[in-house]
Amino acid sequence: MKRTGPRFVGVLVLLVVAGAGGTSGTERDPLAVIQGLMDAERRRNLKAAMGYFAQEAVIVNATGRKTADRNELTWFIGTEIWLRDVFDLDRLQADGNRVTWVESAVAPFYRDLGVAPVTFAFEAIVRDGLITTIISHLPMPEIERIKEACVARVPEPRLRDRPCSEFVQSIEAHTNVHSSAATVAKSRTR
Repeated sequence: MKRTGPRFVGVLVLLVVAGAGGTSGTERDPLAVIQGLMDAERRRNLKAAMGYFAQEAVIVNATGRKTADRNELTWFIGTEIWLRDVFDLDRLQADGNRVTWVESAVAPFYRDLGVAPVTFAFEAIVRDGLITTIISHLPMPEIERIKEACVARVPEPRLRDRPCSEFVQSIEAHTNVHSSAATVAKSRTR
């Protein structure tokens, strides 16, 4: 099955039941938690995937939309599993309980614009062996590629009944906020 939408990620997107690697009295390594989530998604096991998320987990996609309600989160992860055909994480790394990685998306919108694949960046926070937050964003070079492709097309392409330029504004605003917050968080941990 081909990926038809960006992971939100997203991300992604972005989970503890019996058999999913529940805590056995020891803290699970944050990298192992994220890899476990991807393994559960790869097996298309929604119950196992949801077992890696804390009850109050939040996912923020590349436009800044938050998914915090548990039912909404379950729907989101289920859709993620259904839409994806590749579950590879590139540049996976941890800094304490913060895990970052990148993934590529080949959605019809990006293909039609001529910019596919598009690389998304993800950041997850893992506490007590569970994912509490996953935030995805598009790096600025990717946003610039999308922006240029939108401007070059007449009439302006639309994504979910919104002009491409509005989509670009929302991903750019979210990336600017996320990049600023990530910089502040990193400086506090040093």
